Amino acid sequence: MKWLWQCLVIPCFAVSLFSAGELLAQSGEWPPYRIVDVRDEHTIFRGSGGYFAWWKLLLIGLTFVAWIKAADWINRDAIKFQEQHGLAPEVWNPVVVIGFLLGLFGAVINIPFFLIGFPLMLLLAYGPPLTYLLMRWGKVDPSKVKGKERPEADVMEEAATIENITTIFKVKPSGETEERQSSNLIRARQAPTYPVLLRMLYDLVSRRTELMIMDFTRESAAAKIQIDGVWHDLATFDRPTADSMLASLKYLANLNPADRRTRQKGNFDAKARRLELRVHLDTHGVPTGERVNVRFETKTKQPLELTRLGLWPDEYSKLRETINARGMVIVSAPPGHGLTTTWRAVLQATDRFVRDWVSLVDRTEAESEMENIQSNRFDLQRGQAPIDILPPLLLKLPAGFVVPDPVNETTMEALIGQVLDFDRSVISRTHAKSAVEAALRMVVLSGKNRERMVNALTLVTCQRLVRRLCDSCKQLMTVKPEVIQQLRGDPRNPPPIYTHFQLPPPEQRVDEKGQPIEFPTCQTCNGLGYIGRVAVIETLYLNDAIRKAILAEAKIESVSKVAQQQGHLNITQTGYRLILEGITSIAEIQRMVKS
Repeated sequence: MKWLWQCLVIPCFAVSLFSAGELLAQSGEWPPYRIVDVRDEHTIFRGSGGYFAWWKLLLIGLTFVAWIKAADWINRDAIKFQEQHGLAPEVWNPVVVIGFLLGLFGAVINIPFFLIGFPLMLLLAYGPPLTYLLMRWGKVDPSKVKGKERPEADVMEEAATIENITTIFKVKPSGETEERQSSNLIRARQAPTYPVLLRMLYDLVSRRTELMIMDFTRESAAAKIQIDGVWHDLATFDRPTADSMLASLKYLANLNPADRRTRQKGNFDAKARRLELRVHLDTHGVPTGERVNVRFETKTKQPLELTRLGLWPDEYSKLRETINARGMVIVSAPPGHGLTTTWRAVLQATDRFVRDWVSLVDRTEAESEMENIQSNRFDLQRGQAPIDILPPLLLKLPAGFVVPDPVNETTMEALIGQVLDFDRSVISRTHAKSAVEAALRMVVLSGKNRERMVNALTLVTCQRLVRRLCDSCKQLMTVKPEVIQQLRGDPRNPPPIYTHFQLPPPEQRVDEKGQPIEFPTCQTCNGLGYIGRVAVIETLYLNDAIRKAILAEAKIESVSKVAQQQGHLNITQTGYRLILEGITSIAEIQRMVKS
């Protein structure tokens, strides 16, 4: 509703100025009007000020404030319960605003009699909200209105029945033409299990599922889903139901349902409430039948900031300063641990609005697209490398280069030269399990230029993803002082350590009469104890001692030991702070280390 305030605050500010003038006039500080000769028929007699009634302005102001509250409630209610009462916010928001504007400017301002204009303003301003309230009366379940809304836009209503699921979860099939898309949608809907499929997809999205795998056998199809990087089993489907659902999925993704052996890839768009998704489908035959991968991708308009991903605010300024200074920065993570998301966050942290940055990326790569970073493409499939398109770009004298994949030693040599000889910035990335390993990988890629490469490196980051504890159901746990000390905390003033929700022992699950006690499932995390993930970001700032260790003996253990002697925290030690801050649990950090 910010636009609503912007549209109406200016007229109200003008009215307040008139009110201030009225007060000045009544206090005698306002210059009085000149008393003219009443015998002159061409002049109008005016008194000595006091032409605004403060009580009228107060009534109009109170009416405006109350109307703002009503309009804001209508907007949120229409968005949340549109499917239940059928009142679209796109229709009612303009109606409510136009009604108030007509009442303010058409009635109370233009009609000279306040006792007539003000009641008419009330009728025009509050007529649409009252009409909306009457039209929605009895169509919305009161329990949903009073229920606590979950944060983030990806939270949906729990009550999605087979009858209304097509209005809650909407799909847009793929196809070369609109006719093909319409045909695919009709064919998908013809399956008797189509509503069941939509309900399943809706439930998976509402549970924040990232990936679903279905393994078909002769009699059934077993399914499992990945939520926040952890696998959970689903109920097994009988073969006829699973076949029917898979046929609908393939039609939506513009694939051939009859082909159960060759590999097929496709996707289709979906929308659940205000959450827009792209559903990727990958199927291929296996000896036992067929394997189906369904991956859910959320369409995000803006990249997240590093502080939202998990970097501490007190570390962000130093990291950002290093990224934008002379040197080479490497961003790394193991596969499946959010390297793409952090890569975009690092690019967002560059000073691209005051310095010229250019990117050298493969024609199929889309993650490095960023405002104010000039994109330049090479074709890796045709044997091209970044070095092939670099010489013309040097004529523009850019301040920094974004090269997600240097590809070969020749490109690395050129980028190192830009850092050491021309004081420019270079940002690249690689897959690695630690920052030290990432640094050594890039040194190996530089070949004969390893010494210059080590001198060019200034910062290497690496990250792992761990699950966040659910704030609604996390529990305090008892921790010994030596464990607090191991976590780099203060045993004399130990912070609270939390773990995920766990049921009490069996003897505590019954009441005094021996009847079992029901423990309701947490509605925020669906009983998982965790919700969402956070990155454990390790930052390795290279100094002379670390550079010397890399050149002397390029082994992960040796370099890591020297780095820790210089005060560097490895990725496990970095994760300890998340435990002390109550963001994740000891068990989750242990799981990260084992993985």
